Amino acid sequence: MITKQLINKIRENKSDYLFSLGINEFDHFVRGYFYARYDMKKETFDILRAFRDWLIREKHPEFDKSTIGYANILLLITQNEQAALTLFFELWDEFQSSQEYLNPYYHISSCHSKSMTTKDFINSLRRRPGVFLFFDDYYSLRGLFDGYCYAKEKIEGNIMVEFSKWLFYSGGKNSSIDNFYMLWDKFMCRNS
Repeated sequence: MITKQLINKIRENKSDYLFSLGINEFDHFVRGYFYARYDMKKETFDILRAFRDWLIREKHPEFDKSTIGYANILLLITQNEQAALTLFFELWDEFQSSQEYLNPYYHISSCHSKSMTTKDFINSLRRRPGVFLFFDDYYSLRGLFDGYCYAKEKIEGNIMVEFSKWLFYSGGKNSSIDNFYMLWDKFMCRNS
């Protein structure tokens, strides 16, 4: 399933995919899914970047010189996580019928020749968290991992699903984000 199809599935049943039902968790979930699919060389169209550019050009040109993403734009407009997600889905249909959706500019080429394992992904996150997480909070981290798990669960023996459940259901919201790397290392050593 490509990212466009996933977004449409989330729209139909938000609570099956999102814990907070907010725009930032949604954004990180979809990005986690896209990172995994891109890494597996199954998808190269950056739909979220295309949506952001369309949103600015067609609806909110006041953000033309800004570098913030679509989720933050919608959050600034609505001032509420859930309202921003509702607005996203209202705009989604209009975006899908636009020519922006077909623009080859948003196709990205692979920058690596070998797929990353989950361990590689965690190590990349450890080295450069700002590349993957736009907010240093529980819901962003959970969304990123849940989306990544959703894309990779059949490939890597469910290690991400196991880790996600272990991490997010064993500790509190604060402890999971504050101690993330320590918990990852502990999780990986649990059967050693």
